Amino acid sequence: LRAGRAADVGLVAPRPGEDHCTLDESYNLQVTRPHLGWHLPFLQRLAGDKGSSVHVAHWPGRPKPWKVAPGQRTVFERHWWSTHADLCIAGPLQTSAACALRCS
Repeated sequence: LRAGRAADVGLVAPRPGEDHCTLDESYNLQVTRPHLGWHLPFLQRLAGDKGSSVHVAHWPGRPKPWKVAPGQRTVFERHWWSTHADLCIAGPLQTSAACALRCS
């Protein structure tokens, strides 16, 4: 929605190059092919800077990490599943039956 027009026009499609928010790569590391290859220079710089880290990993398109078979998971899907397990153990999302986090 554009400022000042939200009430009278409803939803408005974003204009490429004008209405998008661009995030630093550490908040939008795309971990699927071919996107990951585009981030290699960033990852190489990150490896040399011990104070930096990736904050958000993003799986654009498909497959999503919860759809990848265990034998086909990359380091990123394995990290996603490890974080998922930690969240389930940490509660309060934990239930007596199983983890309340559902991925579909």
